[in-house]
Amino acid sequence: MLGTVGSLAVGWAIAALLLPGSNVETHVFLAASITATSVGITARVLRDLGRMQSKEARTILGAAILDDIMALVTLALVGGWIAHRAADTESSPASLLWLLVKTVGFLAAAVALGMRVTPRLFALVAGLRTGGALLAAGLAFCFFLAWAAHMMGLAPLVGAFAAGLVLEDFHSARFVARGERSLAQLLEPISGFLVPIFFVVMGIRADLGSLLQPGALVLVVGLTLAAVAGKVFCSLGSGRGVNRLAIAAGMMPRGEVTLIFASLGRTLRVNGAPVISTQLYSALVAVVILTTLFTPFALKVSLMRRPHENHRECQEALSKR
Repeated sequence: MLGTVGSLAVGWAIAALLLPGSNVETHVFLAASITATSVGITARVLRDLGRMQSKEARTILGAAILDDIMALVTLALVGGWIAHRAADTESSPASLLWLLVKTVGFLAAAVALGMRVTPRLFALVAGLRTGGALLAAGLAFCFFLAWAAHMMGLAPLVGAFAAGLVLEDFHSARFVARGERSLAQLLEPISGFLVPIFFVVMGIRADLGSLLQPGALVLVVGLTLAAVAGKVFCSLGSGRGVNRLAIAAGMMPRGEVTLIFASLGRTLRVNGAPVISTQLYSALVAVVILTTLFTPFALKVSLMRRPHENHRECQEALSKR
């Protein structure tokens, strides 16, 4: 929560400072775009360093789940608020509170009901002795929750994320027991095909030439510093005996959620203009690239920051043995 609120606050301040001519919707949306962490790079670095079982790794990977949920809630709130502003309707605190309750309530209800319904659903599907039944059921469940979120006025991404929280390995147990592949394995060819397309499309939409305009590089640096500074706040919430600098570095990279924010911002309009212009979209893509490239170096340095304490921990473990 500290990392999300810190990124939002610092990002808003930087956007307002560097873009005084833009409206408040753009400032808020830029700040919201840099709130979500993408820990794929962090997990890979921790695994390569053999630190996946460390306190820092458990803290980072555990917080990443809540971080994604808070990013979706932020997306719903900011998107709904901008939609009200674009339609010239009053966005009262009560309406924003209702949107917050609706988003959190949908996630909670989808997960709670899904955990009760899906075991029976997939047990019935397992009775179909035909290939592709497991994959069809998993995709149908995901699309259904995405549609349900859309019907409630939320982003379909919220429903798809809820489906991902519900679907676990045990849903594939009956299929695996009879020699079929699990749902995760069945999805690998699909994700292997669609994920590169997603990043290619995001890259095509970026205009690197727009970053050569006056003030563009300053904006990229400012947003990158805001993204880094925002996640420094999250380290303040970690417990004692934990390398807080490593936690801040591990929560630093931005990724696919920031790109989704940026893409959505191009579709939202206020006074006839998109909330996120081509230049701002390109700046967010640059922030994703810079934070992703900087994270491995910062994480390695921070993990080696206190070797004497690591030595002391090893000595204590040996003495206990």
